[in-house]
Amino acid sequence: MSTHIQITLPDQYPYVLTVTCAITFHCLIVGFGAGSKRRTLFNSEFMNKHFENQHLKEMKEKIPSGGYPDCGNGVYSDKLSYKDWF
Repeated sequence: MSTHIQITLPDQYPYVLTVTCAITFHCLIVGFGAGSKRRTLFNSEFMNKHFENQHLKEMKEKIPSGGYPDCGNGVYSDKLSYKDWF
C-alpha cells in the first residue's frame, strides 16, 4: 500500500519565488559591500593602534582584524571618524 501526497501551489507562487530570490541576492550584495568596507576600516593597523593592549590583557590572544563583533555601534566604532562611521 502506497500513499501519495499531492501538493497544489497557487498560480501566484512564481512571484513569491522571484521575490525570495531578489531578497537573497540583495542580502548577499549588501553583505559583501559591508564586509569589504569593514576590512578597510578595521584593518590590523587600526585595531593594534587602538585596542592591542586591552585585547591582549582581556583575551590573552592577538587581536584579529575586521572589527568583529562590533556591528557599528560599539567599542571599535567609537574610535572611527564620523565620516568613516557613516
